[in-house]
Amino acid sequence: MAKLYIRISEGRIYAKNLDSGAVFDEPALLAVSESNGRKLIVAVGENVARAVSETGALRVAPFDTHPRVLVDDFDSASAVFKYAVKQVTGRSFIAPTAILHVTKNLAGGLSAIEKRALQELAQSAGLRGIKILDDPAVVNYTPEQLEEYLKAI
Repeated sequence: MAKLYIRISEGRIYAKNLDSGAVFDEPALLAVSESNGRKLIVAVGENVARAVSETGALRVAPFDTHPRVLVDDFDSASAVFKYAVKQVTGRSFIAPTAILHVTKNLAGGLSAIEKRALQELAQSAGLRGIKILDDPAVVNYTPEQLEEYLKAI
């Protein structure tokens, strides 16, 4: 069973498979177009700018548009989350566990509703055994300190 570390920060999503070392680190963006009343995802991450200019798709930033709210568009956030998880896990029949870490500066920290939204985002991406890091001290950890912290939990 794979163990993932997923960090949501200002405009980015970082996912690392702690077992294989596979990493996804791209902007938390989608390019969305509409066809026959249905929204279609045209691109994710770094490919969004090109897709928007070439196809006229709409740029969506599900984690960035509000200073107080973590997730502004749940469906789009779910699509970004699923894509990031798939990039670091590939095809797996065993649901990975995950450590979620939000470093976006939110006034007052994560609310119970935001924690629930994170749980549901992770579950929609096929993750189980989800732990949310909400220790304020962890936000300022160096990558080395964070690796040690993750080994300990």
